[in-house]
Amino acid sequence: MQIGFGGSFTKKMQNNSQLDSVRSSLNLTCYGFCGGLVGIAQDSTITKSVFDGDLDAGSYSGGLVGSWTSGSTNNLTISKSAMLGSFKSPSYGGGLIGSYATDVNIIDSYVNGTLDTGGYGGGLIGSFNNQINIINSFSGGNYTSPVYGGGILGGLNNNYVTVTNSFTLLNPYNHNSNIGNAEGAFNSNTLLLLYGCSIVTGK
Repeated sequence: MQIGFGGSFTKKMQNNSQLDSVRSSLNLTCYGFCGGLVGIAQDSTITKSVFDGDLDAGSYSGGLVGSWTSGSTNNLTISKSAMLGSFKSPSYGGGLIGSYATDVNIIDSYVNGTLDTGGYGGGLIGSFNNQINIINSFSGGNYTSPVYGGGILGGLNNNYVTVTNSFTLLNPYNHNSNIGNAEGAFNSNTLLLLYGCSIVTGK
């Protein structure tokens, strides 16, 4: 199915929207700002949901959520959810979230699929600014990122990122120095905490 932007369930979530216990196995092609489940999310929660289809997307796209909208509230929480399919984006792509502004929480969630995230790509999140919390989550599968990529996080523009009880099994293939097994390019004031590891099931 080909779409301009959006996702399997909706183009946009906002104003305390919730997506709970859904699964999509669709094959999607889109131009950008796309997600396996949701295109753009703001002030929203996604829980116990899975994408295991094929997403061939433009920039600012992610395996579950593509990007954010501008506004005073940019909160997004993804919990007990997974991306198990195939995801491809030329830039600013992530296994769960493509590009996001601030206040993101990823809890008990994981990626175990095929990822080709392009520049500023990450196993869980691609490009973002600040206030990112990743807890009890991991990324695995197959991963390619040409520049500014990481097995968990892609490129960071600002500060305040915490990663707790989380890990990556990805080994990003790259010929550029701005790539790391866990994170790509970080600019300033990053707080990265790795406390052991935790296997989650997404249930």
